Amino acid sequence: STCLNCVKGKYSVTAGAPNQYECKYCPAFSTSPEGSPSSTACSCNVGYTGADGSRCSACSKGTYKPSTGSSACLQCPIATYNGRTGTSACAECYPGATTLQVGSAIIFDCVCEPGYTGTSNWGVCQQCAKAKYKSTMGSQSCSWCPVNTYTDFFGATACLNCPTHSTNFKVGGLNR
Repeated sequence: STCLNCVKGKYSVTAGAPNQYECKYCPAFSTSPEGSPSSTACSCNVGYTGADGSRCSACSKGTYKPSTGSSACLQCPIATYNGRTGTSACAECYPGATTLQVGSAIIFDCVCEPGYTGTSNWGVCQQCAKAKYKSTMGSQSCSWCPVNTYTDFFGATACLNCPTHSTNFKVGGLNR
């Protein structure tokens, strides 16, 4: 009789097991390399956490785990969110949007950055037009630059003062 290694995802505490029936499955949501000698060789899959050889739990919403093993789930960084459990990555907010804190779990946590505006509060944001600005986070509208100030680019967070010996008599003036 020949000894066989247990296949990936199984282990055997019996040395020189004569058949695959001696091999036991790793706990749910974990795996092991071929030929594993004990349950502690079973490590949690990506998106799951727990001690090696023990039951693995899914990372909760707002968290993720990109690698196998017993490491803890990580909070989604700023400008990302995750509305699912047991995942290896977080989704990015749309361009011009960010989250106000780590660990965001829903796209509605994505808000427009300064220089961007949106009609809804779920992260679809557009740059402020030339001659307009927005200095705050959120879906508020961009404002026209006041008299004697201007912007000549998109996405402004503030207006520039007119150069010395020049003026702009209208609100929202472009530097021409």
